[in-house]
Amino acid sequence: MLIDRYGRKIEYLRISVTDHCNLRCGYCMPALSEQQHVNRSEVLSFEELLQVSSAAVTAGIKKIRITGGEPLVRRNIVLLCSMLAEIDGLKELTLTTNGVRLKQLAEPLFHAGVKRVNISLDTLNRAKFARITGKDRLTAVLAGIQEAEKIGMAPIKINTVVMRSVNDNEVSNLADLSINSPYHVRFIEMMPFDKNRLFSFKQMYLPIKEIIPKVPGLDQAHKETDLKSSLRNGGSQADLIEHIRKSILHKPQQHRISATVANQSESRSMYAIGG
Repeated sequence: MLIDRYGRKIEYLRISVTDHCNLRCGYCMPALSEQQHVNRSEVLSFEELLQVSSAAVTAGIKKIRITGGEPLVRRNIVLLCSMLAEIDGLKELTLTTNGVRLKQLAEPLFHAGVKRVNISLDTLNRAKFARITGKDRLTAVLAGIQEAEKIGMAPIKINTVVMRSVNDNEVSNLADLSINSPYHVRFIEMMPFDKNRLFSFKQMYLPIKEIIPKVPGLDQAHKETDLKSSLRNGGSQADLIEHIRKSILHKPQQHRISATVANQSESRSMYAIGG
């Protein structure tokens, strides 16, 4: 068992298998002329990665996530995943990808032991995607997400870096993916790496407190699901199930009654809302 100095149990290991990527997201990778990759001789071989991973699992690691760069540009990545998946004691092998090569590799990865993926997706607009990433590959990414769903990867998590005046007006549309599809959308603050003038951290940083109001359904204790109208207007059981499902998807982590009290009082008494 691995315990850090704060008493936290550590069971999760991230492995970066390459610093190369087939996209050029301005907030992540500086202009190509400025980018210096790790010397090939410094990159661990599959055998070395297996040795390190095996030692980590023996020490107490239960979950390994493969990352990059973009891990799917690493040659024979499916073979590496199959090697890691066979480590005795490893409970979960996952992968974070930009999704460009996922359509071709989702099925072999699944059979190699990767049952779930995180996919980076900052916009649903093709032109904006090309601006952010430097490549016109949105269609490929969406096809990769659909393929991952088709072959049974779950949960599929979508990671979105929210940037002011770039994609902050798409938060609602991206959040809808978690309602209309079996995806888990996660909004991420832009990290303070300001090496690309086109993606200035100071200008584009949007804190979580400003992102939350843009997500539909997060008005906490004031949001209700009206089942009565469905019941009294001929709604079927399937309709009710769908309403309940959407209500659960919007259920907040905690209520905001304290915030309500500080700003304005709840218009109804406790007895009127179930005590």
